[in-house]
Amino acid sequence: MTAGCALTRPKRKRSEQQALSDDQIVAAALDLIRRDGADRFSMRQLAKELGVTPMAIYYYVGSKDALFERVADAVLARVPRPAPSGRNWREEMKACALHGFRLLSEYPGLSGQIVKRPPTQQRLELAGYGISVLVAAGFDAKAALRATAICQAFMFGMIGMQAHLERAKWRGRGSNGPTHFEASDVQRLAEAGMDALLVGLGEQLSRTPKRARPAVVDARRGR
Repeated sequence: MTAGCALTRPKRKRSEQQALSDDQIVAAALDLIRRDGADRFSMRQLAKELGVTPMAIYYYVGSKDALFERVADAVLARVPRPAPSGRNWREEMKACALHGFRLLSEYPGLSGQIVKRPPTQQRLELAGYGISVLVAAGFDAKAALRATAICQAFMFGMIGMQAHLERAKWRGRGSNGPTHFEASDVQRLAEAGMDALLVGLGEQLSRTPKRARPAVVDARRGR
């Protein structure tokens, strides 16, 4: 190798890095997952889609696991979080949960990647939003935290079920489990389960002593 060749390689690497951005990488990764599924996703294919070397991708995101966390947060960040009303808390909790569920269903296999990883920033922020909705409705802080954890546990159980069906579909086996669930069945189960949980939470709230409800807060701004 000549000295001239040795000098050109770092220069090419820098030009690739300068041509990319986090948003471009995440957007391209989401397009690939929507098209091929998360289980078939590869950093090499992503690099090919972006017209760079795989090392240029790793320079930005560090690892495939770190990229999946960014991709998951990009999807969950799209869940609407209107200011809690204090009155329509059941509708607000259900809408938030099911909106996230539907968004994840657009990206086959992504839900399976989420459930096996520690909570991302957006998952934590969604939990904080749920707590603020319940506190505005009259739950005390501890009860709101517990109720939000229960709702999230249920929804991630539904996400796990959805991930199983997606994995079976993409492997060509179909939904041949003992229950013969389809994706639409999981959607209906998620809706019915959230309704049942929220009815139970409403009964719990009705049994607590009446107290002044706190001022409604904007969970997105923390005030």
